[in-house]
Amino acid sequence: MDRFDVKCCKLSCHKDDMNQPDLSAMDHATKVDLIRFLFAENAELKSWIAVLGVRLAQDSHNSSKPPSSDGLRKPAAKSFQGETLLSALA
Repeated sequence: MDRFDVKCCKLSCHKDDMNQPDLSAMDHATKVDLIRFLFAENAELKSWIAVLGVRLAQDSHNSSKPPSSDGLRKPAAKSFQGETLLSALA
């Protein structure tokens, strides 16, 4: 499928500059092409979000990254499971 020419409709991906095409000025075939393009672009963006989510979840414990790449997050607190210092010494 050929990519729809976004510039012909003056579409923009910027939040502050959301220009929408004048759909009333388009013929039916152009609208169909635009819809197909938007569905394909949506699928592509969803797959990128999934890939980036997996990358974001990786750290030195579940990948081959070195521990220095983990950043400055504090490790999870370890629980004594109800054991107190006095009961441990007894």
